Amino acid sequence: MSVEEKQTIGKLSNDIKVAILEAFEMRLKEIKKVEVEAKLANEFFDVTAPASTDTKTHLHPITAVLRQVEDTFKRMGFDIFESNEVTTEFFNFDSLNIPATHPARDMQDTFWLE
Repeated sequence: MSVEEKQTIGKLSNDIKVAILEAFEMRLKEIKKVEVEAKLANEFFDVTAPASTDTKTHLHPITAVLRQVEDTFKRMGFDIFESNEVTTEFFNFDSLNIPATHPARDMQDTFWLE
């Protein structure tokens, strides 16, 4: 086979390959389009319906452990009492007879509330 014949056959085979790939891609797009249309025709989705409530959720591990500890203390007869984490100066110092010069009353150790 001569060089010119090889070039002609190579060009022709590449053109055929490109045409086949283009036809394949077009047919694949048509098939996907038909599948999507069939799926849309068979499915109904109501956007006004309320959200699904059957989703599985889990507590944060710290929350789960805290609840287990609370349940344990409740079974032992204790009550759970929740209060402010930051309290007034009166309840923190004055009612406990802590003097004004006590180191715990320093600015960096105390939350000052208005």
